[in-house]
Amino acid sequence: MPFRAKGRALGSLAAIAAGLLLLTGAVHAIAWGEPDGDRHPATGALFLQFDPAKFSLPEPGVPAGILPVCSGSVVARNGDRALFLTAGHCVVALLNSMDGFAPLDPAPVVSFSGDLHADLGVTIPVDMSTLYFQLGLSGPPVAIGALPDFDDIGLLVLQAQSAADVPDPLELPWPGLLDALGQRELRHSEFRVIGFGDDVTPPTPHTRVMEFGLRQIGYPRPINLGEKYLLAQQNGPSGSSGIYFGDSGGPAFWVEPSTGEERLVAINGGPLGAVNVAPFVAHHGQYYRLDTPHALAFIEGARLAEGF
Repeated sequence: MPFRAKGRALGSLAAIAAGLLLLTGAVHAIAWGEPDGDRHPATGALFLQFDPAKFSLPEPGVPAGILPVCSGSVVARNGDRALFLTAGHCVVALLNSMDGFAPLDPAPVVSFSGDLHADLGVTIPVDMSTLYFQLGLSGPPVAIGALPDFDDIGLLVLQAQSAADVPDPLELPWPGLLDALGQRELRHSEFRVIGFGDDVTPPTPHTRVMEFGLRQIGYPRPINLGEKYLLAQQNGPSGSSGIYFGDSGGPAFWVEPSTGEERLVAINGGPLGAVNVAPFVAHHGQYYRLDTPHALAFIEGARLAEGF
């Protein structure tokens, strides 16, 4: 059953733009990463598309005529239709931005171009009549200091003009994949995260400029595993990397040591822990697990309901 939410109205387009940039600030992106190229073609950028003559952000790092929302990946396809996995707060941000910019007839789309600045690629429309998301506590609050019992998962249906425009889907994990590793193996595992958001690179300190549209890869160091979240270090000076503004909803992969094969295990959530205001750098990232029965059942329910 789709969950639908109405966004609250804001006073002006300027206020809406500022508010949505703050909202997508919870939408976090690759820190200290590197360009990913075409290595992960199933991961796309979710954004609103406008006529640049009508509206463009005053941000030098955002392609003209788009409002960044999030990242995400195809997890199922049926001909020219795709099921696009992202974070729950990304779906809420999309709803709010659609409401706020309604007078400008925004087009909610996903592009799988690896560099939107060089080539916007084929923009595939989002079916706004069918949205699935869970965002919030699914049970009583957990103890202070523990990873939260908080759901943050969303699914969108994309409708392409041609089946050739839809990339092959990522394979979902089996239940309990991360639990089976054990704490010691988990901390020595390699993880890779993908997204289209800000690039925080040396030298630091870094003055943040809104960058969105380049698919990047980061390498966080796993620290702890909770019931619904993986916590990882992402600190460039110490050699790790992770999520920052613009990457929420993108995929997190565990790398099989014996084969080097990537296995989807989580989606990018947001930064956590030590955060500097200037520069804004989060040294830990939080990733919503997909290998739990709850997350897998949520995706399966949407998949069956939509005929994938």
